[in-house]
Amino acid sequence: MLYGSPNVAECLLFPVAWEEPFGLVMVEAMACGTPVLALRKGAVPEVLRGFPQLICRSLDEMARKVEQRRFPAPEALRRYVKRRFTNAKMTDGYLKVYRQVLSSWERTTFSGTKNPPKLCSALPAEELERILCLP
Repeated sequence: MLYGSPNVAECLLFPVAWEEPFGLVMVEAMACGTPVLALRKGAVPEVLRGFPQLICRSLDEMARKVEQRRFPAPEALRRYVKRRFTNAKMTDGYLKVYRQVLSSWERTTFSGTKNPPKLCSALPAEELERILCLP
């Protein structure tokens, strides 16, 4: 969650100390044109792939980069987010993972079972099966 207004900040500091699984706050900041300085943990390298100069090895390096103020242009950050983090790409990624998990799950756990368990979802069963291309 972002506090304050990221579109008026010089940069967002993301000194995460754990293996952050994604870091939506980084994407939100860049969508506002705000650069992100982050420690190399978890998904930080994936999220900041287009701007490796924003990834820091230590808090000291992060502090130096804040002082230097050599950040990408706000419009470059916005374009990067628009190109890489669209709803369609996110949805496609989720569907790919769901299909892999379900395929593996059905092969290893329920092969030969006449009545495998039904899926649980907020979507109607027919809609979920259509989206996931299930038989």
